[in-house]
Amino acid sequence: MRPVRTAFAGALLGTLVLAGCGQAGTTATPSSAPA
Repeated sequence: MRPVRTAFAGALLGTLVLAGCGQAGTTATPSSAPA
């Protein structure tokens, strides 16, 4: 995979994870939650 595409996918995945943590709370992934 191209580095640009990998970075884009990583950013998108990170956004989805942060959105999920915001909705479900920090109980699922406390390590990924923003400080």
